[in-house]
Amino acid sequence: MIYPTLFFKHLKVRRAIRDYPLYDVPNKQEERTLDEASVQANFAYFMRVRLDRLAFFQNWLRDWFGVRAALNGDGLLALNGWINRYGGGLIDDATNIQTIFETYQPAWRGKYAGYNVMVDIGIFIGEYLITKRPQLRWEIYRGHLNDDSELTGPNLKRPNLAGFPRQWTEDALGLGYGVIAGSRKRAHIAGRPHLGDRNAMINHCKQSLQLANAPDNGTPYIFGDYSNEPI
Repeated sequence: MIYPTLFFKHLKVRRAIRDYPLYDVPNKQEERTLDEASVQANFAYFMRVRLDRLAFFQNWLRDWFGVRAALNGDGLLALNGWINRYGGGLIDDATNIQTIFETYQPAWRGKYAGYNVMVDIGIFIGEYLITKRPQLRWEIYRGHLNDDSELTGPNLKRPNLAGFPRQWTEDALGLGYGVIAGSRKRAHIAGRPHLGDRNAMINHCKQSLQLANAPDNGTPYIFGDYSNEPI
């Protein structure tokens, strides 16, 4: 059961996504299962539409919810607040939401239209970080040579943020999925909303901002407290 204080917010967001634009990659299956030409086609589509989708998303937030999500610290805070209030209404309680996000199936229309918003939250995160750290860039994720698990993970061959030192990356699209999945769980009365990180997106961005400025000269790096990193 959804908390009564969130019921009408979720109802509003379900109305708002009825005509939300489809993230219409040409090859709708897990990128890690695709051949190279298909991976390149999906990535080229992402690069071609990402800024138009970002602009639509920002205007949609403003027109429907009065939220101004500029690519700055205030915009990041505003989007985080919106996710905590409305994000859980973007999806239902299907047990396979991660599979739906990874495979693009069923088609992201109707009751599944909220998955398009997950992608656009990921685009916002990536473009926000690029604005703050211009050395960052979008690339196809190929895995990390020092971590075998990353050579088979769900974000393999998907758009990812690169340009960090030491081959670090940021799975911005995966973070867009994660914050909405977390918001849905916290929306349930049985979900104990005091648990879980309501500021996961902000904290993750702070960590990425700090890591982007780490030295890349091969010397040992001590991961520090990023809680005071300016956004």
